[in-house]
Amino acid sequence: MDSKDKRVALCLGLKEVPEWVNDPKKVKEEMDKRREQLKKVKDGRDA
Repeated sequence: MDSKDKRVALCLGLKEVPEWVNDPKKVKEEMDKRREQLKKVKDGRDA
């Protein structure tokens, strides 16, 4: 596990590096999901 993998895991708010960290498509999906969640939280606070 290299530092890039760790960074990806941290960006996704994960404690450990998932096995799909080397699958760019899956990583992108998770990043998008996370972004959506954060957006909802932010919107909820503003409302």
